[in-house]
Amino acid sequence: MNSTPQDLKELMKKEKKNKYLPFLNWFPIDAATLKSDAIVGLTLALMLIPQSMAYAELAGLPSYYGLYASFVPVILAALWGHLPQIASGPTAMTAIVTASVLMPLAAGLNGQDYINKYTTMAIVLALCVGVVRLLMGAFKMVTLVNFISHPVIIGFTNGGALVICLSQINRLLGIQGPAEKDIGFGGFINDLLFTAENVGSLNTMTMIFGLGSVALLLGFKKLAPKLPGALIVVLLSIFISKLIGYEANYGSPVVGNIPDGLPDFGLPAWDFPGAEQQSFWGTFFKMIPAALIVTLIGFMEVLAISKAVSMKTKQPMDLNQDLMAQGVAAVGGFFCQAYPTSASFSRSALSLECKTKTGMANIFAGMGVLIVLLFFTDYLYHLPKSTLSALIIMSVINLINFNPISLSWKANRNDGIGAIVTLIFTILFAPQIVYGIIIGGILTFGMYMYRTVKPQVHIYGHDTPDPDDKAEVVANSSSQNIAIMRIRCSLFFASMAYFEEKLLDTVAYNPDATHIIVVANGINRIDASGEWGLRQILDTFEQNKLTLVFAGLPKHSYETLENTGLTQKIGRENFYPTLPSAIECIHSNISPVENYMI
Repeated sequence: MNSTPQDLKELMKKEKKNKYLPFLNWFPIDAATLKSDAIVGLTLALMLIPQSMAYAELAGLPSYYGLYASFVPVILAALWGHLPQIASGPTAMTAIVTASVLMPLAAGLNGQDYINKYTTMAIVLALCVGVVRLLMGAFKMVTLVNFISHPVIIGFTNGGALVICLSQINRLLGIQGPAEKDIGFGGFINDLLFTAENVGSLNTMTMIFGLGSVALLLGFKKLAPKLPGALIVVLLSIFISKLIGYEANYGSPVVGNIPDGLPDFGLPAWDFPGAEQQSFWGTFFKMIPAALIVTLIGFMEVLAISKAVSMKTKQPMDLNQDLMAQGVAAVGGFFCQAYPTSASFSRSALSLECKTKTGMANIFAGMGVLIVLLFFTDYLYHLPKSTLSALIIMSVINLINFNPISLSWKANRNDGIGAIVTLIFTILFAPQIVYGIIIGGILTFGMYMYRTVKPQVHIYGHDTPDPDDKAEVVANSSSQNIAIMRIRCSLFFASMAYFEEKLLDTVAYNPDATHIIVVANGINRIDASGEWGLRQILDTFEQNKLTLVFAGLPKHSYETLENTGLTQKIGRENFYPTLPSAIECIHSNISPVENYMI
């Protein structure tokens, strides 16, 4: 669906009119559009149903909770979303992040007690995530995601994808996992070592189903990508599993009983051990930090998908609206026993390929899940869990891509370090992978602040010519009364002390200099601290009969100094458009045209 300029004008008018009920923009819908979206919705449902069950297992929940999260949340996200091609519901990355923040909360419990508390916490987390998303969208706070650098994101994505894939090896091969999961630092590594030590105890039939499912999924992807390969593999696995008595005769795990009908609508049951000591709202507020992390990861998915869809369809983006739509979906999911959901890249790509026209496509997908919940849950009993593990692995394996990390290293060594550190700590802290992105974010922010506080500075004197800059060579070789300092940073409160230090170093290294030229092309901002610092420097220079000269100071920064009267104190004759003109005028005692930048 490519939009013409006229289409965009009409769309913007409708969106402004129906700002709070954006689904009204779909109407009127003609029969052809409705039929097209119904077909797309059925196609999406065929992918959504098996994926949602697999991702629920990844989140540490019974598989049928994936179906609960694929009904009401999917429909609500479609109704309040901005781009109809964005398909919401359970996703792999949101699932693993959900698991990482919930596991410590249910630690110390076993069996049904663990499941009850874990499930309740997952549902409460959905509400908390929904509220955070709504607030961020309403107050247009999506720009906060810019504080997480791209190298950190790719390091975390690769680390998370590796953790997801490797964590499925036990179930894929039928190796009994450790009695108690290690959730501490290095816990994931310990689990891998346990798997390696117990590889001899694998279940042959489970391995056959697991590896066979991987092979079939690969085959469909390469040979018949338009077919619903995941659904075909699931149906085939269920049929063969029931036929051979996969669970009874081979001791291989299956999905098992799924409650008939729809989830219970209303507040989650507060009946886990220790519930009487925990108030609902107390638990809610304790989950806000975790909700911020889940929101951040989910929003990165929304951002990537929105960019891809907008580029393809030429529709404008509205990230705040899409974030609010995900918030509405999460809050609605809380009342129907759902865990946090997000926008799915794979299903959105399918929606885009199928030329979705309105959000009705996603509503039809949600209705497809409803039909399964009402009539087909009994057929899912025999679905092998190793098949679900194969689906998880094949869904996220494409996220593993080390080339962007390599490019980050080549572009900027600090960015490369940030990506690698994030990747390593994501794996080391797994299953609590959120610490990886926190550490990576803190590290890259710290390196950024260091570069800001101590920007790149070059000092040139008469005996230190720079062969890469001919103008500086001229100055350095022909006069001892000129010293040059090049700085690439704005003058503000964090960098001003370092600027002053390096300016004094320039004077110290060139004791015969009477003119200190600051090559100022990179000074694109001067705040109050920078202006005040320059005044102090000028006083020092005047006392020592030194002249401060600026070459190439951007117009905006010049105007800042003009507004405060500092240009008069420095002397308007000491501002030059370029370094060569400054050198030439100083040598010739020629003053430049006053206010050349005005």
